[in-house]
Amino acid sequence: MFYMIHEARAGSDQILCGPFIFRNSHVSLTETEKRLVCGDPQGSEPWRKIPVSQALFHLRTFLQSRGYHRSKSLKENDKWVIEAGVPTTVSRVAFQGMADTRKLLKLRKIVGEILTPPLLDSVTARVSRTLQAMGFGCPKVDVEGDPDTGEILVKIDSGSIQNVLDVSEEPVDGVNEEIFRRYDAFQMGKRFDGDHLQLTQNRILSLGLVQSTYFSARCEAEGVLLRQKSVGGPPRRLTLGIGINTEKGPLARVTWRNARMGQMASQIELSVNAWFRNGNNNGQEFSALGSWYPLSRPSRFYLKPIFSVKHESTEPREFLLVQLQLGPATTWDSQNLGLSATLGPRLNVIRTARGTGMGDSTFLSLSGSFTLMSHPFELYRTSPRCGFELNLSASLSQKGWLSGVTAQALHLDFQNLFNFLNEDPPFFVIGFRGGISTTITAESLTSASLPAIFRYHLGGSKDLRGFSLLELPDAQGALTAGFSSLEFRFPYTFPWGLQPLFFVDLGMTGKQFLSLDGALYWSPGLGLRWETGIGVFRGTVANGFINSRSRAHPQFYLSYGEEF
Repeated sequence: MFYMIHEARAGSDQILCGPFIFRNSHVSLTETEKRLVCGDPQGSEPWRKIPVSQALFHLRTFLQSRGYHRSKSLKENDKWVIEAGVPTTVSRVAFQGMADTRKLLKLRKIVGEILTPPLLDSVTARVSRTLQAMGFGCPKVDVEGDPDTGEILVKIDSGSIQNVLDVSEEPVDGVNEEIFRRYDAFQMGKRFDGDHLQLTQNRILSLGLVQSTYFSARCEAEGVLLRQKSVGGPPRRLTLGIGINTEKGPLARVTWRNARMGQMASQIELSVNAWFRNGNNNGQEFSALGSWYPLSRPSRFYLKPIFSVKHESTEPREFLLVQLQLGPATTWDSQNLGLSATLGPRLNVIRTARGTGMGDSTFLSLSGSFTLMSHPFELYRTSPRCGFELNLSASLSQKGWLSGVTAQALHLDFQNLFNFLNEDPPFFVIGFRGGISTTITAESLTSASLPAIFRYHLGGSKDLRGFSLLELPDAQGALTAGFSSLEFRFPYTFPWGLQPLFFVDLGMTGKQFLSLDGALYWSPGLGLRWETGIGVFRGTVANGFINSRSRAHPQFYLSYGEEF
């Protein structure tokens, strides 16, 4: 009879269907698997009744896929009793065919796991990727699992460490195929690294330049030949993002991008951002960004036009800022680092409706930014584990040059992450971050002619998590503000993807250029990070201290989508 009629429990036995009984086991089969064992009365004639020998074969296969490699089937009277036993767990991993296995021994989440075919496939993929990151272009990996001992034997034919000889591209309609080379994280003639290929793919796909792209490698005696295959897809893309946090309330972002304009694949992006917590705490921004590649041959040099309108209302201030900028920009990559830089004039029009510096002001500035990022940091940006990022920006204004004030604003911030013991996936990550902002000007903080963007505040999830948003030092702000943070996080260690973290933030402000006052703001705290398929959830609780004085209450923060 059909299995759904007979499925029941009798003591510790589980009646699967017909003559088949699971003894001392709570193994559950899928609907499809049950049909292959029990038959399907609604199906065609051959599938209505499954022969016993075939059903037993399917049962053994299904149990092995769940790690039950020592199952038994016994006939008692007119019944077949299936004893699944206990699943086999991995006892150790042994490597064969390679002398130096130090990096391979750093692979976690294998020993102690249930020995299944998907796990063996995962080990094959992880070992192959690790070998390619070590410079082996075309390694051969064969993985075997012993169902009795739980030992996994990894047989490796790595070949030799090789350099990248050349890369060729399949054409994409409407663009010069050589434009893909401006996103390369690898260098011709340098050591092959599979992670650099993945990073190159990530850069291209994040821009929406093509629908899909991937590299295939062919190893020759002289080195590795790469072939890049891409599927163009539509050049225009509309995206909608939503989120929420306790500092700003609900957030929304709508973005429209055209990623392939002309043979050189210039780009334009229009976006609208908004957040709202209450009448005095909200913000809206419209921006139009471009990347125009003017040269007749593919190059990393481009012009970067920017137009933005931003309204921000928080407790210490409210302002409307309009910015227009145009300047040259470029990118560069070494074997381990990526750099981006831009410099050009920027016209700023600001209206301050609340806070110090109320009124209207217009000023022209020479603005530039410089970002240096290690390839590992960029590769794992959505799941931080290692590497560093350094950002330096400046805005220089001179009174009389379409500006009512002389002021030079300088900003420096950094992040540096360490994967303790270099395990994969990491067991323990240590993170440092910090920054300093300062303004060079003859104006004082009490001057109404000094716009809000030259004044700095601390407090909130970006710097001092034990204080509320922009709480420090006061409504006037500071001409210098600096902070540093130390964070300890346990990723890929606890169940359900939960990542506990502990941190301490330090900060100081000053009323003069590169001058810090005596007050030390600091906030120890703890939190939890949860990485899911739809984004990252993060929550923290910290208490703020001013010198040795504690605040009266802890500061809670919850967010969706924010990283370290």
